[in-house]
Amino acid sequence: MTVQVRIQNPQRFAAGLIFLAIGAFAMIYGSRYRMGSATHMGPGYFPFVLSAIIALLGLSSALTSLAPAHAPRPVVWHVIPLICILAGIVAFGLLVEHAGLVLAIAAVVMLGCYQRLLSRPWEVLVIGIVLIGMSVGLFIHGLGMPWQALPS
Repeated sequence: MTVQVRIQNPQRFAAGLIFLAIGAFAMIYGSRYRMGSATHMGPGYFPFVLSAIIALLGLSSALTSLAPAHAPRPVVWHVIPLICILAGIVAFGLLVEHAGLVLAIAAVVMLGCYQRLLSRPWEVLVIGIVLIGMSVGLFIHGLGMPWQALPS
């Protein structure tokens, strides 16, 4: 039994192959350096892992551009939640130093739970309060991290 496969999106397929080739080349070239381990990283560890991620993303892109002759339905990407989560991560990175841990976590929760914030605001509020309490207790008081809880 043979399965016929066709390329649904040639641009995505070509981009995936390019990323796969770049990632594979960087993995081969980076393997010249000492790897180490996850706890004692050598100079080649991080480039190798990054190259592997690029290669896997390229492979994923190339494979998703292929479809069997009788594909059930295309994959739907929900872009707004991805943008909200990425914005939350960026907001945390920008706010944690200057605005404090409490406001940075509040920004992450509000942006990361944006859709739920519209439908269930009390649930998001509880999640935020619990996460802020646990983070301040663990990182600032428990581990003694040099962060401030609130802006001074």
